[in-house]
Amino acid sequence: MSSFEGEALERLKLAAEEMAFLVGRGYAPLVVQSLVSAHRRVTPHENAVLARAVLSEAQYRQRALKEMLPEDIAKRPLVIDAHDVIDAVAAALAGKVVIETLDQTLSPLEPFEPTEAEVDAALSRLFTALREMRPSKTKWILSAARDDAPRTASRIHELAKKAKVVAETELSADAKATLKSQPNVATSDADVIAACKSWCNLGQPALMDLRDIAKLKLQ
Repeated sequence: MSSFEGEALERLKLAAEEMAFLVGRGYAPLVVQSLVSAHRRVTPHENAVLARAVLSEAQYRQRALKEMLPEDIAKRPLVIDAHDVIDAVAAALAGKVVIETLDQTLSPLEPFEPTEAEVDAALSRLFTALREMRPSKTKWILSAARDDAPRTASRIHELAKKAKVVAETELSADAKATLKSQPNVATSDADVIAACKSWCNLGQPALMDLRDIAKLKLQ
């Protein structure tokens, strides 16, 4: 369960509302974070969560302009932020708390590296969603720095074949930089979303039928 419950959760929601309002009025995010943190007695850990969970109205609109809906993906190539989407779906399936932003992107609340079985379970759901979305092909970008990347890449190929989804994999020394330069990126990473030409939410379609996900929503 999340440690953000009761009074702590209400305090964070108030902090999130204030941060979104002030950033939306043009104040520098770091200045806003400092002011709100002092006012609401936000801890460093809570600050890190707020930075990931809060979107100003302007940020939300900018992201919405570039977002591709599942039906927009049909017959287009899709680049996938592999660890980002796998870790989020695996965490949700494992009962871990995931942050849900205003535009419904999901990410684990705490650092999470799934087991082999959890990776397989997440990939199974992701390929089910991809079959419905019908991209012309998928390219999964993995971080060469992750010890589990080679095994995950192998499982992507094996499960893609079973699902009849065209899949390529790439182990990148700088996965985030690679993703930022691409269009049609499936990710929930804020930096990648801000830099890439277009993006889509793959985590939500993969978990659509799951009703008991432990979510932390601050907006």
